[in-house]
Amino acid sequence: MSFATAARDIEQRLKDNWATTVIDINPDVRFKPPADDAWVKLRVFNESSTRINIGTPGVHRNNGSIAIEIYTPLGEGTRRGLGYGDTLAALFRDVQFNGLTFREANVEPVGEFEQWWQTTLFCTFYWDGRY
Repeated sequence: MSFATAARDIEQRLKDNWATTVIDINPDVRFKPPADDAWVKLRVFNESSTRINIGTPGVHRNNGSIAIEIYTPLGEGTRRGLGYGDTLAALFRDVQFNGLTFREANVEPVGEFEQWWQTTLFCTFYWDGRY
């Protein structure tokens, strides 16, 4: 599996399971956030690869992570963003799909960003590939 395929599968899982807010998902398309409502942004990172076997073909463990940035209007407090983070964490924490294995998810308040309060969900994942 390529990183592009992994990212596409993660994007699709989020699209299929999250209708609470609009999603900024494509880094190639300019996104205009809603003026006064919450929204989320998905970022997928390719981190490292390690060979995990001896022999041919080689099996490599590819590690990555996701960050789902949750933006809620300033003045609302942090509960809505934390609640969304908990719900989103349940979509990825300790799940397997399409050859991807996700690990623990963490939700962290970040702080102010323009007119938004940012909360971020972080979750690591891996997939094994033969190269």
